[in-house]
Amino acid sequence: MFNIVTLTPSIRKNHLLIFKFNVMKKLFTLFTAFVSWLAFANQASAAEITFTVEVPTPTYEVWLVGNFNGWNNGITKMNKVDDTHYTITLDEATFNDGITAATLKYKYLSGPGDWAYVEKNENGGEISDRDYPGAGVTDVVKKWATVYNPNVAPIEKDILIEVYVPKAVKELYVTGWHNGWKSPGSEGTKMTWNEEMSDEGGNEFFLTIHTPDANKTAYKFAAGPSWVYEQDSADLKITDTSADKVYNFMPKFKRIYPGEAALKDVTINVTAPAGTESVYMMGSHFGWDGTSWQAGTKNQDGTFTFVFKFDLIEYKYYNKQDWTGEEKTADGKGVENRKADAQLAVTFNDVIAAWPAPSGVPTLDTDKYTVRVANKTVSVDGITSKFELYDLTGRTIQSVSTVGSFTSTTLNAGVYILRVDGATQKVMIR
Repeated sequence: MFNIVTLTPSIRKNHLLIFKFNVMKKLFTLFTAFVSWLAFANQASAAEITFTVEVPTPTYEVWLVGNFNGWNNGITKMNKVDDTHYTITLDEATFNDGITAATLKYKYLSGPGDWAYVEKNENGGEISDRDYPGAGVTDVVKKWATVYNPNVAPIEKDILIEVYVPKAVKELYVTGWHNGWKSPGSEGTKMTWNEEMSDEGGNEFFLTIHTPDANKTAYKFAAGPSWVYEQDSADLKITDTSADKVYNFMPKFKRIYPGEAALKDVTINVTAPAGTESVYMMGSHFGWDGTSWQAGTKNQDGTFTFVFKFDLIEYKYYNKQDWTGEEKTADGKGVENRKADAQLAVTFNDVIAAWPAPSGVPTLDTDKYTVRVANKTVSVDGITSKFELYDLTGRTIQSVSTVGSFTSTTLNAGVYILRVDGATQKVMIR
């Protein structure tokens, strides 16, 4: 038999409060445990990613750069294992937003803060960004553009460059790291013909250049005043930095300039999208400098015509005198450089499929900001909040909150999107 206990209202109230307290205590304990588990799970999901690389000798340091660190080439130094192997383990949680092992893009450098140290293929040519191969795989660097040696100070000096080229070459130009890779034909790039040292087999040219550091100096020749005439081989290097002159033999070019007298009058007819008010051309004949825009003549039927003398040009069309006005394919994608060869025809007919859609993003005000491109860097004066630099795929190269003036890291050749305080423009690095 059970004893029946009758609870008074006050006792029932106290028991109810105790019951509620115990329930809340258990719920709080469960919530705390869940939060702790969630934090642990998040930490566990942020994997550690190990990079291992085999490098040529000599190599004194190895630096890693990629989309995980905003392509900042001076912040991620690897650990030396032995003379030919380096490694580093990074926490995926520290990567730039949205970057994981599956989306990693990266390269190796032999030194910090300068793309002059970037890896190359076995022939000294450019290589594509690397994808992460997975744990336990060793990357292999075939060659460095320049080997960084922390024990060697910069060597600033004048160097006489001499070169022997085929007899068909009547004009020769040299450009390189020392002058910010100016377009051939720019001031200071034309070489002098050495009549005394030329013969029936070829011509010799020379030019004295000034370099801030002979260790980093790479250069190439062009058999005419444009990039379309550049040598058909990898960049050259100053191998003996103690020498005051270097001698080269360059047997092959992508094309040889025929001389001003042989240039032909060429007509290019352009059909543009309906409603187009203006069409401008930019290309190799202007060194892709972004300032010497050539305007087409608008015809009564709405087409445009360009008439001028040239031999061979690569070019694109724009609907304004700014890189952001670049022509597009019908589905809004970028187009390859067009090419017109006056040795094949003197009349060309082009069709522009589309113009870029208005983005609502303001164009950089050149009256407010001063933009300079030199030595493969971009410098801006007048910044009030932020400097940003992207490549044409949208990949962030550099993003810095700053005020006043700022200079980018050293860049590879190509076109970049510069954004300053929210306004943009394209810049060309040669």
